[in-house]
Amino acid sequence: MPHIFSKAAKLVLWVLLPTLFISGTKLNTDTFSKVNSDEDYTLRASGNLNNSLNGTIRFETSVVTTSKGISFSVLKLKLESEKSLIPHSMEFLISEKESDSVLEGTHKVSNNNEGLLNYFDGVFGFANINALGELPLFAKSGEIQIEYLDETNLKGVINIQMSNAIGKSVKVKGNFVATK
Repeated sequence: MPHIFSKAAKLVLWVLLPTLFISGTKLNTDTFSKVNSDEDYTLRASGNLNNSLNGTIRFETSVVTTSKGISFSVLKLKLESEKSLIPHSMEFLISEKESDSVLEGTHKVSNNNEGLLNYFDGVFGFANINALGELPLFAKSGEIQIEYLDETNLKGVINIQMSNAIGKSVKVKGNFVATK
């Protein structure tokens, strides 16, 4: 009789317990895993520049109110190259009219911006990429998707077409993880 109990115990330890551990749910540990160990983003660039752009990204949030009392929630993304072969910097502003905060979801480039200082609803972006000359590039079309946002972390996807005054253009696309 004790022989039967030892066989049953071995069966539980060697077959049933590993099956329970393997079939259990897995904790999503890559929610905020960085693209590389030192970088927060790697964007694929195409157009007048066909290369990868990578570096660190930080974000800020604020609420501004116009002189007419209309509030805008603003999320600012600041991208900076660090060890990149192609020095660059980019900044994207996501603004939502009459909102307490910028929400998760898809935010499209606003086409009715008449300048940097005007209030707008949507995405405004600009970039300085040394390989494309001194003129800044401005976002013309595309979107930024915010997949996750809390007080200190933000995860999303950039897919933006940018161009400058002399017609040079670049499309940047990729995932990012930002911190405050």
